[in-house]
Amino acid sequence: MEKNYDIAIIGGGPGGYVAAIRAAQLGFRVCLIEKQYLGGVCLNVGCIPTKALLTSTDALDIINKASSFAIKVDNVSFNLSDMIERKDKIIEDLREGLKGLITANKIDVIKGKGKLLSKDSIEITGQTNATISAKNIVIATGSYPCEIPNIKVDHKKIYNSNSLLCLKKLPKSMLIIGGGYIGCEFASFYVRLGVKVTIVEALPSILYSHGKDLSDLLTKSFKDEGIEIKTNSKVIKCEETQTGVELHLDTNEVIESEIALVATGRKPLTQNLNLENLGMKLGKHKEIIVDEKMRTSIPNIFAVGDVIGQWMLAHTASHEGLVAIDTIANIENNMEFRAVPAII
Repeated sequence: MEKNYDIAIIGGGPGGYVAAIRAAQLGFRVCLIEKQYLGGVCLNVGCIPTKALLTSTDALDIINKASSFAIKVDNVSFNLSDMIERKDKIIEDLREGLKGLITANKIDVIKGKGKLLSKDSIEITGQTNATISAKNIVIATGSYPCEIPNIKVDHKKIYNSNSLLCLKKLPKSMLIIGGGYIGCEFASFYVRLGVKVTIVEALPSILYSHGKDLSDLLTKSFKDEGIEIKTNSKVIKCEETQTGVELHLDTNEVIESEIALVATGRKPLTQNLNLENLGMKLGKHKEIIVDEKMRTSIPNIFAVGDVIGQWMLAHTASHEGLVAIDTIANIENNMEFRAVPAII
């Protein structure tokens, strides 16, 4: 492992690995620091695994409706554990493909946690213990699930979106706290498996930030599928019981369920990077403030992806990574947020 790089990238998600590949293709000496798996949130605990699971229930839904197409299907069954294993296999295959891309571009992957010691040096701890220097640094550390005060996510009865992806035993009922796209995706998956699903949302509607047309459409669809939706309802506390969990709302209503999912969004992951001590400018949610070239308040340090707290989307992070590297290479490129495609 080298000690001196032109560009060091902290985080191996869609922003980080795309930036690393671009940098290597432009001839820079580049390293990619990753504490766990390459691929970031999207590949490991986000869009890829959720879509893999939803594809399984899409197939089940079509089979269950086969009689509508004059097709008779008997003895249909499913196994949640098998669905989870299929999802895990898809993730592992994509990880291997990503490793191949990184290797082909001769990028040094350093396993461990990165912490900035100065504007041009990084301390790495964990699987690797070392200090490296870099002329330029790109922070692409992603995000983590938001928490709610007074609710402890124990990953046994109360889950977040990361841990629920590993649940292999099908619950009879589920409370989903949060009606954004994360909560709605899990609601779609579990209701098709016969789980009694209730969504609790503090705002006036599910998918509130996506507009009334989409919200109304999905609300009707969910109710037709048997999903109960409680809006304008804030969670006061969530207690574990012998049979599951008990959710207390500010409407004085108490709801019981076997498990609960906290799906109230994600926050930029900037803890333990030593950014404040370096004088880097952060926002009110600890997101890193950047300009249109993805440059932070420290000129040779850039930030891309969820960590900047804007569009938390994989393809957006990838483009931000390209902009950051192009800027380092003196190639004219700016990030434009006025037309970012997004789907649910």
